[in-house]
Amino acid sequence: MEEGNSIIYGLEHQTRALSPQYGESDAIRFLIGTQSLKPNSNQIHVVELEEDTGALHTKVFKHDIGEVWHLRCSPHDAATLLTTHNSYDPATSQCTMGVSIFKLPTVEVIPKDLDDLSAIQSRNAEDMELLLTIKPEKPEEEIRCAEWHPTDASRVGVVCEGGVRVHDVTGGAAISRAAASARLKFTGGKWNPHQGHTQ
Repeated sequence: MEEGNSIIYGLEHQTRALSPQYGESDAIRFLIGTQSLKPNSNQIHVVELEEDTGALHTKVFKHDIGEVWHLRCSPHDAATLLTTHNSYDPATSQCTMGVSIFKLPTVEVIPKDLDDLSAIQSRNAEDMELLLTIKPEKPEEEIRCAEWHPTDASRVGVVCEGGVRVHDVTGGAAISRAAASARLKFTGGKWNPHQGHTQ
């Protein structure tokens, strides 16, 4: 790839969620989540850059649960990701947020057999396996983001407007929580790399 060349990847819908695939060390991959208000139209795009040629290869997965506001790949497993999403419930006429953990059927974007390349790229969006959905404690509660614990694959930190909760991903239960003061509202969060990632 020559110096100064730019690469463009177009999406059908607006997006605000982008994450590198942390658990993958052999390829340059990113995941992108779309944000469309149309029901059952959101997607997760896995985009792989072929470093030698500058070519982009993609695979698209359905994210029917709602619009993606935040996206994180697991640092422990390249095929696992979590999304912070907003979905509209026509029965109650309300939008509710949630955090869902998904498993991709495969992390391979560029097939080993290049004869299969055109077949793979022309396929429709595939399904992901939904492992768990974490719902807010109150339906109107706004979830800002969620982050994988850096060293413990069974823990996820969920940042809400009014506090932070740590959830066990095997069952979804909150195992600890911290509330914000009355006047403060959280807008984001990360695990503290000091004190063994306990904060």
